[in-house]
Amino acid sequence: MPSKRQRNHPEPDFNQLAHHQIKMLTDPPEVQDRPGPSEISRVMAELGRRGGKIGGAARAAGMTKKQRSKAASLAAKARWANRPEADRAAS
Repeated sequence: MPSKRQRNHPEPDFNQLAHHQIKMLTDPPEVQDRPGPSEISRVMAELGRRGGKIGGAARAAGMTKKQRSKAASLAAKARWANRPEADRAAS
């Protein structure tokens, strides 16, 4: 027994084949208006901002005060770790 069901499609007649061939040769290809990389980047950045604004507040709402304090402390340490040594010594 075959694993996939096979359908019997009737073959197109001569006139249908001729019409299809002429259409392919004479009609210009349809050009789709696609956004460029800068437009895609702009849209994705906007979506990220929307999710980020919602996500941080939702995450903080589900945390205790101690958990929020720990997360803030880790974030501050991560920010200071990325600064050059001269900036760390000046502050």
